[in-house]
Amino acid sequence: MAGQVNITAPLPAALASASGAGEVSSAGFQIDIEAVPALRERLLIAIEHLREAGSSAEELTDLSAPGDDPASTAAVPEFVGRATDPAGSLATTVAAAVSALHDVIARLDRAAVRHQAMDEGQSDLRTTSTHHSE
Repeated sequence: MAGQVNITAPLPAALASASGAGEVSSAGFQIDIEAVPALRERLLIAIEHLREAGSSAEELTDLSAPGDDPASTAAVPEFVGRATDPAGSLATTVAAAVSALHDVIARLDRAAVRHQAMDEGQSDLRTTSTHHSE
């Protein structure tokens, strides 16, 4: 079952704007079909690492100011917001990345199934053609 599959996935808005990609709304790549299982496994590991980062972002909500001075007390809510606010925070970006990787895995799975079906169809055609030429 040799061959290549093409994968194109939309970039989540949080990731596209965070990367400065501007007008870029999707990304794609080509991969050898035999490499799909290994890539799938690596993407699942990446998802786990991202989830750990997301958990760390949530832990940042428990910060307290290091002092009673105005700069410290004003900085902590700002810092916590950058970690966990819904718009553009670390937690939001991590969640978007996890979702995007799950989407890539689903696309890989569908491409592998389509490739296998095409490969089996071509094999059936060769078998049928061989039987008819005898």
